[in-house]
Amino acid sequence: MTITNTRRALMFGAAAMALAGPAGAEITVSRRFRAGRPVVLNGPEQVERLSSVLQGDVRAARSTATLVHIPIFRVEIAKQVRKNARTRGIGGASQTSTFVLENVDDAAVQAMTQGLYEQFVAGLRAQGYRVASIEETRADVNLARFFNDRPSPLNGNVADGQSTFYVPQGMSVNPVTGDTRVPQGLGTFGVVGEMSNTAMSLVRAAMAGSIVLMPRFAVGFVDVEASSDRFLGDLGNSASVSGRGAMRLLPEATRVEIFAPTTPGQFRQDWVALTSPLLLSGVDVGPLHDATTDAQRRDALAGQAIAVLGALAGLGGGGTSQYNTNAMTAGPRLAETLMPYLEAVQGQFLLAVRPTGT
Repeated sequence: MTITNTRRALMFGAAAMALAGPAGAEITVSRRFRAGRPVVLNGPEQVERLSSVLQGDVRAARSTATLVHIPIFRVEIAKQVRKNARTRGIGGASQTSTFVLENVDDAAVQAMTQGLYEQFVAGLRAQGYRVASIEETRADVNLARFFNDRPSPLNGNVADGQSTFYVPQGMSVNPVTGDTRVPQGLGTFGVVGEMSNTAMSLVRAAMAGSIVLMPRFAVGFVDVEASSDRFLGDLGNSASVSGRGAMRLLPEATRVEIFAPTTPGQFRQDWVALTSPLLLSGVDVGPLHDATTDAQRRDALAGQAIAVLGALAGLGGGGTSQYNTNAMTAGPRLAETLMPYLEAVQGQFLLAVRPTGT
C-alpha cells in the first residue's frame, strides 16, 4: 500500500511510487557496491533461484584456515523512518511524514536472532569449520573489544529514522567495518574511532590464523520518497512525501564481512552483500495506514490559518507546513514469518564462505 502526504500552498495532489522489476545464487564480483532493482519474493525458496542476488569482493580461492570466530551477528529491524520535503522562498510548503512499524515483539525477534545464529554455526560446522564459541571469541586477545556490555535489543538512531538491533545472547551491539547503518545513538565521534579500532582487531585476528565472519541482516518496512515542486511562480508550491509499505531486506546493509588469513602474517578482507531490496510476501504485518494524531491535525490547521492571515496582512507569503504519521502494525507472527527469508539469504552466505575444494 502506498500513502502520499502532500502539502501545497494552494492545492493538494497525489504521487505514486513504482516498485517492480526482476533482478538477477551466484555472486557478482564487484569491489564497490552497486544497488539493483527491488525484487518481490512470493516465498523464501525464490532466493536461491535468483541469479546474482549477492555481490561482493570474494576471491576464487577460499582460505585453508579452519578456525572461525563470529564476534558480530546482528539483525536490525527498522521501526521509524522520517522524511521532510520542502520548497523555499515565498509561498513555501513543507511536508514532514513519519512512518512507524509498531507493536514489534522484541522477545520474539530476539529468539529469532538466536535461532538464526545457531543455524549459521551449524552450517559452518557441516562444512568442516571449527567454530569458536561466543565465550572463546570473548576470550580472544584480538576480539575481546567486541564484547562491551551492549546487549540487545538496543535502540539506535540511523539515517532518517530509528532501528532496534538484536544480537545472540552473550554478544554486544557494535558498529564495525562495512556498516552502512550505524546505530548513531552510540555517539558519532565514538563510533568513528571505535570502527577504526575494531577493524585493526579483525586484521590482527586474521593474521593470527583465524577466519572472522560477521553476518548482518537489515529489515525495513517502507520505501520513502520526498519531492517538491514550484508552480504558478511563487503562488503555489507543493511538498510531498510518499511511502510504499512492505517488509523488505535492505541491500548492502544485509551482508557478511570476511577477514581471512592468506600466507603467514598476511590477510584479506572480503565481503558479500545483498544486491537488491527483497520485498517479502507473507510476513505478518498489517497495511500502511494513516496514524496522524488529532494534535498534529490541529497544529497543521493552526499553521495554515496563521499563514493565510499573514499573507492577507502582507506579513508573509502563505507558506504552510504539515506533519503526518503513518504506521504499519506488526502481527504476532512477525518473527516466525520473517525468519525463513533470513534463513534463505543466510544459506547464500554459507555457500559464499565454503572452504576451498567444496
